[in-house]
Amino acid sequence: WLSSHGDHCFPTSLWCSMELGIGQLSQPVNTVQSYRLQRQPLQRQVPRQVAVPVPTDHWQRGAAAFGAVLAVRASRASRASLTRRAASSKAEGRQINIENEFTFPRELPRGSVESMDEFMRANAAKVCLQGLQRVEEKHNDPEVLLCYLEPTDMGPYRTQMLMEVKITVSSGKCDIHILDMSTGSVDKKTGEVTFDPANKVDQKADNCVTWKDNGNGGLDLVNYSWSQSTVGLPWWFPLPDSFMQKTASFVIGQVVKDGMKKANDKIAESYAEELERVKV
Repeated sequence: WLSSHGDHCFPTSLWCSMELGIGQLSQPVNTVQSYRLQRQPLQRQVPRQVAVPVPTDHWQRGAAAFGAVLAVRASRASRASLTRRAASSKAEGRQINIENEFTFPRELPRGSVESMDEFMRANAAKVCLQGLQRVEEKHNDPEVLLCYLEPTDMGPYRTQMLMEVKITVSSGKCDIHILDMSTGSVDKKTGEVTFDPANKVDQKADNCVTWKDNGNGGLDLVNYSWSQSTVGLPWWFPLPDSFMQKTASFVIGQVVKDGMKKANDKIAESYAEELERVKV
């Protein structure tokens, strides 16, 4: 949006206004006298304050000055107009879509489907929910677990995600059902987290751990996770949607993968200890 002219640099809009004012001089001129006659009235039409040349090595100052001009113009808009624009943006809403899918297999050298079934019924939550800041039981429903992910910094903001999870175990399979997910804002000074009910995450997920006999006296364990979510952003949020989508997908993907790897390790370690305990 900056245009260069000779040894000077102008904001484009200002340079264009100058061109519109003096462009008529390019018309054919027959005599010097007629040129003077044509030029004089045109000089009076050019506003004196149209442009002030800015040295090329200080084009940043020109950009800042032009930004100031725009700010002044914006400040002159009526309050009613600004309110209508804000209401319109809020009504339209901003959303980002996040999708991840991961599979992590793990071979267990010893074990049986029956013994793993029994182990998971007693320990599924403890071994499967890894990579979290903390896990709590929901006060009015102990079968539902409140899972707090580690806080994440995105630009100047710190957020934290909360998941409500329910785990069910059947023969050869453990399902991790994500019942609800919301995003909270973290106060960097106090650490207090505020979860706005309006910031619920629209999500679909399929998360499970399966195991089967591998024919060699052990088990083939597979940890699978697929999730698709839509997160709403406030209309005033200053970061671009594309940046937020890429950042959120990357951060959440890293958290999920890390949690799945840790879950596999925890299952293998705890299950081996259980087999030794039963054996003794």
